[in-house]
Amino acid sequence: RDSPSPKSSWKTARPLRNSKPSKISTLNPAPPPATPKKTRLLLPLFALLSCAHLPRHAQTPTHDAIPEFLKVSGARQTLDLLWENFGKLIDQNLQSSIPKDIANKLSEKDKQIIERYKSSMLSAMQEELMWSKLEPTFLKIYQDLFTQEEMDQILAFYRSPAGKALVAKQPEIASKSMQLMQGLMPALLAKIDKLAKDLTSELEAASAPKK
Repeated sequence: RDSPSPKSSWKTARPLRNSKPSKISTLNPAPPPATPKKTRLLLPLFALLSCAHLPRHAQTPTHDAIPEFLKVSGARQTLDLLWENFGKLIDQNLQSSIPKDIANKLSEKDKQIIERYKSSMLSAMQEELMWSKLEPTFLKIYQDLFTQEEMDQILAFYRSPAGKALVAKQPEIASKSMQLMQGLMPALLAKIDKLAKDLTSELEAASAPKK
């Protein structure tokens, strides 16, 4: 039997060490594996979900929008009404806190002292909560919480007939609300007074020496 020639056997068993890559394989690389059809369909959905978690940089309100809102919404007038009704509420509280037997014995001097106390308390609160001090705080709050688009919609409402009606009826709303509070205060103060007396009695009993 004839044996294969050494030359042909060497070519078959061992590749050439310094062989250069084929020009065909270099110029035409193999295409990447195809993306499955289902995955291609889901890619837009993944992109949408990822964008949904990105922070939205909405435009903050302009410096003119919020003062305009405070003006058209009647914020300052509402504060004035609050002080007007708060004085009445203080009168109600004072009358409820002073026992009737003592109130009937008050002299004119005593009444003047009470009136001076009421005026001083109301003046102190108005001084600390005056509009010039509150307005910068309101501006900052609305600037942080609302966008320009939202403020535009709010301003559009207050400029509408319904918004103007709401502002016009604020005094009546405040008056009726205060009347409701005045009607509830006596019962509430009576409960608070009873709780205070119960607390005092319990503390005295707890601190009394044990026999």
